[in-house]
Amino acid sequence: MEVEIDFNGTSEINPDYFSLVYSVIVNLIEHGVKVHGKTKHFDIHSLRFSNTNKIDLSSVNGLNYLESIKAQISMDCLFEIKQFSEPKGALNLHKEIMKKLMGAGVKDEVLSILEFCLWELIDNTLNHSVEGDSLGLGKGIVSVQFYAEKKIIRFLIADHGCGIYRALTKYPDSVYLYYTEAEALSNCVKKGVTNGTGAGFGLWAIAKFVELNKGYLSIHSGGKQLQVNQVAKVSDAFRWYGTYVLLEINTDTLVDPYAIFGNEHTDFYRELKDELFENLIDLW
Repeated sequence: MEVEIDFNGTSEINPDYFSLVYSVIVNLIEHGVKVHGKTKHFDIHSLRFSNTNKIDLSSVNGLNYLESIKAQISMDCLFEIKQFSEPKGALNLHKEIMKKLMGAGVKDEVLSILEFCLWELIDNTLNHSVEGDSLGLGKGIVSVQFYAEKKIIRFLIADHGCGIYRALTKYPDSVYLYYTEAEALSNCVKKGVTNGTGAGFGLWAIAKFVELNKGYLSIHSGGKQLQVNQVAKVSDAFRWYGTYVLLEINTDTLVDPYAIFGNEHTDFYRELKDELFENLIDLW
């Protein structure tokens, strides 16, 4: 299969969308498709790149041709696109991302909630993106950027699993069995909505955080996209086989965790920070 990326009329490449291209090609390769790629209307001297220079695609067979798309502009903190496919590796990736953001100077008040959000999105991919009842078998990619000057953190988590509509309606006794695809997207961020393998709290808490933080959340699954800013809206979109979630958070807008978690709030972030930096503390 030949994959062509057309840059005609493009003045800037965003890492989020570059990550989606990466995700699609990796998925094709994992399904045994031989991918050959080329770029069209690509001029490295005329395009501005949004910090894709730190994305290393050389380790994935079939993606070498994208090496020329590496950006020329650096930023304060950018993760390479990372893949995850099993709980232990995903947990280590979560810790790696959080440690990097701690070191970049993001405020603890932001990270204490963001830590929860990131793990919920990764966990959803691991446990809810696969057919059947098997947990922990999902896989996906995560892209993280921290724009220090703009005071913005962006997460993108993408998978090619069964999608939110299928996840909510695949069981014969599901109370959401007759949902349309649009209804599945619209309700997935409501408290208590779950396919039975979770508590139905994670996406609601993330959407609540976005509302209070004045951030942005986009969930694209199947042929629908849910966008959450100050209001939630579902619209038609190109078909994405699986789900991808884009989360943007303002690092200078603090949110009281008790406004989301109430009296059940547990400071797992503090425990994580102590774990990650205990060796450094011991040195002092």
